[in-house]
Amino acid sequence: MHENILYFRPGSMQGPVKLHLAGTSFCDGSYRIERTPPIVTVFEAVESGHGTLEVEGVRCHPGAGDVYIAPGWKAHQYYSSGDDPWCKTWLNVSGPLVENLLKVYQIHGTYHFRNAEEASALIREGVAALKQIPEPELERFVSELIFKIVRSLGELNGMEKVNSLSGPAEQIRHYLLRHLEKPMPSLQDIADVIGRSPVQTIRIFRQAAGTTPYDFLLEEKIAAAGEMLLHTTKTSKEIAYMLGFRDEFYFARLFRKRRGLSPRNYRNRGRGV
Repeated sequence: MHENILYFRPGSMQGPVKLHLAGTSFCDGSYRIERTPPIVTVFEAVESGHGTLEVEGVRCHPGAGDVYIAPGWKAHQYYSSGDDPWCKTWLNVSGPLVENLLKVYQIHGTYHFRNAEEASALIREGVAALKQIPEPELERFVSELIFKIVRSLGELNGMEKVNSLSGPAEQIRHYLLRHLEKPMPSLQDIADVIGRSPVQTIRIFRQAAGTTPYDFLLEEKIAAAGEMLLHTTKTSKEIAYMLGFRDEFYFARLFRKRRGLSPRNYRNRGRGV
């Protein structure tokens, strides 16, 4: 096998995303990478071939047209098929923004993305462009590239979830999303949307979406809050009111419980402050 590798010194990049390595691998059956945290996070676009990704013992099998993420906060390994080896383009990065972005776009626990055409193109084109990026502009370029890749994967993942819902569950989802900027509706109000009892409503939605209507909407609100904290200058109080929370202190406690950081610390960490 052989690899075309671009090397960068992460110490020269002070922002919330640091690029370690980037390149293209032409694999054979001997190709295997194994890491234990804390380590880099890897974004890989598979051009051809097949292989296996294991994250804490859970396996998936990325193939041509797919993108996979090997998370730096979990033990992982990946290896190529010998009969149909990978050709892939990749970026090795670290920094607080990477994990936070994955949380914002609700793909923190998703590592394999099938038919990820847009994200694959972003990775390929981004790696190809690195040689032409002047040193002073490199940090900004890499941060924007990772943001675009994660956003694309988040949208792809969201479309897959949406497409898996149908009938009453889809009616509930649409109703809940219309309340993203409103106070939480009552369970009876949600049940009235599909003409079922509250107990039946919870069971129908949980079977289709894997969560309750309340938790689904709450996570959507917290994800939206996280995105606004990272990418706007709005205060925590303003964000809370925009998302239908009438008590900014309740919102702050809830955000900390869901994300492990206060809104202020989440914003500072995401921006590398």
